[in-house]
Amino acid sequence: MDSAKLIKRCMEALSNIPDREQKRALMMDFLLAWYLFQNFRQTYAAICADGTDPESPQEYALQQTVFIPVPLRWDKADHPAEALSNFLFRIEELVPELQGTVQPELWTGHVTDQELQDLIQLYGNWSLVHTLTGDNCAELLEWILWETPLEGREQRFFTPPQVAELLADMLQPKVGTVYDPCCGTGSLLTAVAGHMTGQPVFRQLYGHEYNEQMWRISKLLCYLRRFPADLGPKPTYALTSWPADLPKVDFVIANPPYNDERWKRVKETVEMDPRWRYGTPLKTGADMAWLQHMLYTLKDDGSMAVIMSISSLSKVNERDIRRMIVEDGLVEAVLLLPARIFYSTPVPTSVWVLRKGREREADMLLMDARKLGTQQGKQIILEGPACQKILETYQAFQRGERPEDEGFCVCPPRRRISEENWELDPKRYIRYPQEPLPDWSELARLDESLTRELEELLRKNGKLLQEIC
Repeated sequence: MDSAKLIKRCMEALSNIPDREQKRALMMDFLLAWYLFQNFRQTYAAICADGTDPESPQEYALQQTVFIPVPLRWDKADHPAEALSNFLFRIEELVPELQGTVQPELWTGHVTDQELQDLIQLYGNWSLVHTLTGDNCAELLEWILWETPLEGREQRFFTPPQVAELLADMLQPKVGTVYDPCCGTGSLLTAVAGHMTGQPVFRQLYGHEYNEQMWRISKLLCYLRRFPADLGPKPTYALTSWPADLPKVDFVIANPPYNDERWKRVKETVEMDPRWRYGTPLKTGADMAWLQHMLYTLKDDGSMAVIMSISSLSKVNERDIRRMIVEDGLVEAVLLLPARIFYSTPVPTSVWVLRKGREREADMLLMDARKLGTQQGKQIILEGPACQKILETYQAFQRGERPEDEGFCVCPPRRRISEENWELDPKRYIRYPQEPLPDWSELARLDESLTRELEELLRKNGKLLQEIC
């Protein structure tokens, strides 16, 4: 059974629960419980085979497996749904890093023993063709999110995997600390962590997330991928955090919300806030608030990759902040992404890559990848060759080269940026090949077609005016 079919069957098994969000939460809770329990059972069998005590918690600690006490083993209980609820209520004692991750109250009186048995059988069938690993379960969690999508503005939590991997490749993390101030499902954090040296001692992940459900999902995803993350004791809107409480990190990666209404509702912007080194951000938009917040958390040699709206590259009322950031030599590269590459917006977006410790007069690389996307259903994706082209160009720039490719990239001198009023939109600087002009016959056909269309519109407009009068 593949993952998509599993999720569909699980939705059917929970048919008595009409609310889709509640179904999603139940499936995520069960995924975690099932993963922990299957790991426990496998380790239990191995310990028994070794002839040691299978009820000794220390034996499980050596295997990095969560020990589940006898009263919480719900698979063979007389009332498994109630037993699973009790297990979930106690899960924070067993795994402290999962504090606040599950919603055990949803299981109390909402799921029958038969429905739970159906879920156990479905997951068992799925596991027959899938190795039980945290990565596989993390992928299954992502399938749950795909098959039960969030609606409207909350879709901003999803960053396409190829974009997440591209940003992680550009940052080139090996060891260190990572921060995502609006981490959504945690996909960007885990993408960066996946590039780092294997031992957890060489990495530490930090994050903030204001949406409670996404905060839970992010903690769960990081746990399943074995990348423990400090996401705080509760959901938090990072821009209202006290600066002294923020981490100082080697890398920042983020996809802040567009048209951030929460920032507009923040009652007061403290002008003396140390984060606003380059200027107090306006309430009309949060782009420069997010950008400066992230820069504040970077160490003196840190680097960051952040997805921003295209308007952040050229807004007139943010020009002074943008100018000072550029004059400090922080902007290393700007990349335009194709339209419809994100699920929440059809417009093109941009990536800012900033790095501290560069020379103030250092140049920047501007790239336009809008035509590198490939259609896949209703979405645009960046396939391997496209990502490779972007990455190789960026790495050549880092080696001291000045890549220039008609229609794709350029390294404009600082003087040119100044002449363009500190706008950073790559389209202003890249030379594009001239589009061939249509021949006279084509222009004549186009003129005739447009004339007919105009005449028809004028006729309809006249008829409407007559009806009104």
